[in-house]
Amino acid sequence: MNIAKQMVGVTKVAITNSIPDALSIASIASANNEPILITDKDAIPTSVGAYLASTTGSAITSSDVIGGTGVISDAVESKFPSPTRHWGNTEYFFYIFLFKKIGPPPIPTALPIKPT
Repeated sequence: MNIAKQMVGVTKVAITNSIPDALSIASIASANNEPILITDKDAIPTSVGAYLASTTGSAITSSDVIGGTGVISDAVESKFPSPTRHWGNTEYFFYIFLFKKIGPPPIPTALPIKPT
């Protein structure tokens, strides 16, 4: 959450509940200035809810839900802005699917953060 709070110009968030799924989307999320938020299967943690509440009215217009309904329920998915679910039978097949669907990540020149 600390990294997500420092990012500026965020228009999309990635939602997952496991480290392997987070790693599978990390390069694409980073290249697209998309913070990765970790949630539980059946409930949004307080910290994630607070982050979303703090961005109400901002430019966040869509979400990538990483993982099937076995890891993130439809009820949790529905609480994020314009969610699109991405999943595969294994992390390896998922990444191949994601790469084909979204394409290779662009090479970013810098990660925008708020100055401290």
